Amino acid sequence: WLASNLISASYTVLRPDGIVNPDSNVYTSWMNAVKFFPVARLPEFLMGMAAGFVFLRTKRNERIALPLIAAGLIAVALVARFSNRIPYAIIHTALLSPAFAALIYGVALRSRWTSILENRLLVLFGDASYSMYLIHVTILFSFFHTQKGEVRNASFVGLAECLAIALAISILIYRFVEEPARRRLRPKPKAQPALAAAAAGGV
Repeated sequence: WLASNLISASYTVLRPDGIVNPDSNVYTSWMNAVKFFPVARLPEFLMGMAAGFVFLRTKRNERIALPLIAAGLIAVALVARFSNRIPYAIIHTALLSPAFAALIYGVALRSRWTSILENRLLVLFGDASYSMYLIHVTILFSFFHTQKGEVRNASFVGLAECLAIALAISILIYRFVEEPARRRLRPKPKAQPALAAAAAGGV
């Protein structure tokens, strides 16, 4: 986490693009490297893997679910409140990774009051989340920018429309591409020795 934030902080201090206060509309080579280069984002994946490892190797304790979720939500709210004072490059990278890890870990503990998240529609959204992860940048850029790079649809309604479009496309990809591909790539279960011997004996 510190390593990832060090990369974005270095960009902010050194200003390799020569831009004093870059925002979400900056798509220079250095900004894209900070935002999308795999090595720069690797610590976030490692943090998620570490959280999953701890979750699988420790006894489930539902009592810590609420504190974890509350801490995550408070961290997100604080960053949102002071976002105008935090450099964009830092917000976009791993700043909130611990907060998201706490939220996901807390929800995964499956306290009774989180059962609402097991709604079929929300589960479908979760299943389609990887597809959305892969396509959301293309959809966001196409929806909020013209071919000349000018900003458009910059409103709450525009954001809601973009989210609905991204969700719909992600669900279609999940249903008709990801699920069929996963079924084909999944190894077929091997016949148990006893059943195989019985079948051979019957022959």
